[in-house]
Amino acid sequence: MPNDLSVDLVFRGNTNNPNKAIILFHGRGSMAENILSIVDRIDLSEVIVLAPRAHGNTWYPYRFLEPRSKNEPFLTEALDTVRNSLQICEKKYGLSPDQVILGGFSQGACLAADYAARHPQKYAGLCIMSGGLIGEDNEIESYEWQGSLEGTTVYLGCDENDPHIPASRVQRSATIFEQLEAVTTLRLYRGMGHAVNPDAINFLESCIER
Repeated sequence: MPNDLSVDLVFRGNTNNPNKAIILFHGRGSMAENILSIVDRIDLSEVIVLAPRAHGNTWYPYRFLEPRSKNEPFLTEALDTVRNSLQICEKKYGLSPDQVILGGFSQGACLAADYAARHPQKYAGLCIMSGGLIGEDNEIESYEWQGSLEGTTVYLGCDENDPHIPASRVQRSATIFEQLEAVTTLRLYRGMGHAVNPDAINFLESCIER
C-alpha cells in the first residue's frame, strides 16, 4: 500500500476500518515479515498491524549501548520512521497515538522505547521485547527526561542474562518510564535467551482489549 511519508511498510489485519493499530519494529538482520509472526494468534479483526522495513534490515549500525552520535545519521532516520508510522496511522486511518501500540524486538525494541521516552504522550501501549533506551550510560543519566506518558501501559521483558541487552539497562529504562508516568511492568526471565516471551503477546492482546 503506497504512502506519502517515506515508510516501507508491511500490513496485517484490518486495513479498512481499524479501531486500533500496532506498529512493530523488527530486530537487526531480520525482516518486517518475521516480526509480524508474533501477532499470528491475536484477533486482528478490528486492528491494523504495521511493520516498517529497515534499509538493509538494520535500523542503525552499532550497538544500542554506543554513543548516540556513533549511530548517526541512521538513528535519527530510524526515529523518523517511528514518527512517520504514527502519522500514517493518524492520516490514513484516523488513529491518534492513544489508539496505537508501539512495540519491537531487540534493535527494534530499543527504537520503540527510545522514541516513546523522548516523545512522551498517551499511547495505547508500549511493548519492549528484549530492548532498552539507546545511548551510553552517561547519556541516559544526563538527558533531561521530561513530559508524561499519561498512564501508558508499558511492558519490558528480557532474559536476565541476555547476551545483547544488559539487565541493568532494561531496569534503568523501566525506571525512566515510571518517571514519565507510565504504568510499567518489568520482567527479567531465566533461560529465555534473546527471544520473545509469550507474556509479550499476552500484553499486546490486553492492550487491544483495553
